[in-house]
Amino acid sequence: MAKFTEEEAIEALNGKFKTPEGKTSLQLSERSVKETLTTLIPLAGDEMELAAFIDNIAFGAVDTMNRNFIHDSAEFAKNYKPATPPAPAPAPAPAPTGGMTEEAVKAAVATAVAEAIKPFQSQVDQMNQTKILETRKSEVEAKKAELKLSKAWGIDFDNAVVIAEYQLGNTATSQQVFDKAKELFNETLSKRGETYKPQEGSGDPGKPDFSAAAARRKAEKERREKALK
Repeated sequence: MAKFTEEEAIEALNGKFKTPEGKTSLQLSERSVKETLTTLIPLAGDEMELAAFIDNIAFGAVDTMNRNFIHDSAEFAKNYKPATPPAPAPAPAPAPTGGMTEEAVKAAVATAVAEAIKPFQSQVDQMNQTKILETRKSEVEAKKAELKLSKAWGIDFDNAVVIAEYQLGNTATSQQVFDKAKELFNETLSKRGETYKPQEGSGDPGKPDFSAAAARRKAEKERREKALK
C-alpha cells in the first residue's frame, strides 16, 4: 500500500500545474486525472514518498497526456468542417469530417500515457530489484554469521557467495545462494586439505591445554617442599 492517499496525490499533482497567478494549465477532466493516478499509484510501492511519486512518475505522465490533449483539441477545432451549412435554428452538431474524433483523441492519450510510463516503470522495477537483492544479501550474511568463521575463512566464504550469486542469478533465494556458497566454500577448503566442521567452525588452530601440566608442576613443587621439611 502506498504511503499516501489518492486524494493527497490529486491535490499535490494539481498544485504542479498552478501558475503564480493561481490559474491552472491542466485541461484534463478531474475524472481523467483520477483514473490516471489510480493506474499509476501502484508503481509507488510501499516505500516511495508522495513528492517522489509526483516528481518521478505522476507529473511526467499526466503532463504528457495534458499536452497531447491540448494539441489534439486545437487540431480538432482547426480542422473541423461541418458537413452542411449551419442551420438557422440550433441543431445537433454534425459529425466532423476532419480532425480527430473523440475516440481517436482518447486512443492518442492512452498511447501517450503508456509511452510516458515506460521509463518510470523501468526505474521502479530497478528500485524494487535493488531492494530485493539487498534483503537477500542481509539474509545470507545472517546465515554466514551462524557458521562462526575465522577472518580467513570468512573471506573464502564471501568469495563463494559472489560466485554463487553470479551462477544462480537475481531470482535465487537467500537460502539457495547460501547453500551454493557453502558448497563452493567446502570445495575451497578441501583443495587446501581443510575441512569445516560446525563444532570447529572458528577455523582457528586449536590452542594447547596447559592446565594438566600446570597441575603436575604444582604437585611436584609441593612434594619437594614436604621432602625438605
